[in-house]
Amino acid sequence: MDDYLLRILPILALFLVSIWLNGYIRARVAYTLGDARPKIEGRMSWNPLPHIDLIGLLSLLVFYTGWAKPLSVNFNDLGRKRWAILVIELSGFLTNFLVGITFAILFLLFKSLESPTNLDLRWLKNALEFVATFNVFLALFSLLPFPQLPGFRAFTGLIYHKPQGILDSQALTYMGYAIVFILVIWTPILDWIGSATIFFLRAFGMTGKPFLGLFAYKFFGGF
Repeated sequence: MDDYLLRILPILALFLVSIWLNGYIRARVAYTLGDARPKIEGRMSWNPLPHIDLIGLLSLLVFYTGWAKPLSVNFNDLGRKRWAILVIELSGFLTNFLVGITFAILFLLFKSLESPTNLDLRWLKNALEFVATFNVFLALFSLLPFPQLPGFRAFTGLIYHKPQGILDSQALTYMGYAIVFILVIWTPILDWIGSATIFFLRAFGMTGKPFLGLFAYKFFGGF
């Protein structure tokens, strides 16, 4: 139990920060495009709680990966901007992806300082790699086309002019939860996303193991 807490607590803290940032940016973009609902529902605050999806949090505790609460938007406020939902959902993806790149660049910076300064910066590099990997992984995971992940919502918005009923459907949301859990348990989908994350991080000299190693041994035998 103590070993589990040591693994999950830093992930939980990072998840809350990343989810808040992801949700806040999406809410800010929606508000800028004319939708007042995110502000009314408290999605534009420093409080991470309105952004937390309970099932997504449970998934984090069990599988070390989760997701934010879907952003409720009012398509009547968005008007005829058919591309609006695409911009809103992709803004969350880009937020996490850019956070990952920022910490990857910091990793390279401190790695380059090790030799000339003769300092042991392994703990700092591991922390930076952990944050970078987590955010890139979270960004890629969000693109999965399953209800109500951002990838599904963005794709649905492009097909339908005002998909209010689809994106607000609780039945579809629960079906999406079931699909994600089945895929996580019975398919190597986390392995694929992890491999894609590693492929990207290799450009920065990282392997992703500080984060990906946590669930790799549990499901796949390691990266």
